[in-house]
Amino acid sequence: MKKQTFFQLFFALLTLGFYQTTNAQISMGVRGGMLINNMDLDFFDLGADFDEENVLGAQFAVPVEIALGDMFAIQPELMYGSHGHRLTYSETFEELGTTYTSDQKITFNINTLEIPVLGKVKFGSGKLKFNILAGPSFGFGMNGEVKVKYAHTAADANGNIIYEDSDSESLDGKFVKNDYDEDDLDDDEFPLSKTNLNLHFGGGIAYDLGKASIFFDARYILGLNDHFPDVEDADSDEKVTGKSRRIGLGLGVMFPLN
Repeated sequence: MKKQTFFQLFFALLTLGFYQTTNAQISMGVRGGMLINNMDLDFFDLGADFDEENVLGAQFAVPVEIALGDMFAIQPELMYGSHGHRLTYSETFEELGTTYTSDQKITFNINTLEIPVLGKVKFGSGKLKFNILAGPSFGFGMNGEVKVKYAHTAADANGNIIYEDSDSESLDGKFVKNDYDEDDLDDDEFPLSKTNLNLHFGGGIAYDLGKASIFFDARYILGLNDHFPDVEDADSDEKVTGKSRRIGLGLGVMFPLN
């Protein structure tokens, strides 16, 4: 929380400084939308060949645009978002007239509070403006969860179910440092890194309504650090690494403050 307070104070001072020294046009708004989450995941051997899928998540943000002339701006934000990934496995085989089916699904989800600081270049004329933006973001983990589901069935030659079993379980994320002690985790917990660093690349379009403007933006968000810390004295084949790869789509509105 100390780091979070520091960054909030830093951006408040940054906004005030630009206003005092350049009399920059400052706008504040809200943005909501979706995140298409994925991870570059390197997992230990699960004993099966899993497929990888995207996980959808929500994003909510409060952007502040500090215009430095007509073309350039700095845009710090306070953003609630998520990171996620899904592993799925399905197998069907027949033996002695009986068809066996096995399905498994493992879903990771991590919710974070992030502070992007973006540089923005705007172009266009009249009420319609286009922009490109890029910059880093620093995130703080809020909570995380892993959900594991499986289902097994067996059917006879006529398609009648003769055996069926299914279950699910959840693990809660616990924020620990690298080289943590396994005894620090309970049986229903898994390790997570508290902080994450990302790079945003994207662009958008805005339409001026006079007293406000509405906008749409699309971003590719590249995670730079591992979400899963290493256990103390872990062998290389026991390590799990996961770096986020996200696409963000958002709609919002901005209001000029001065």
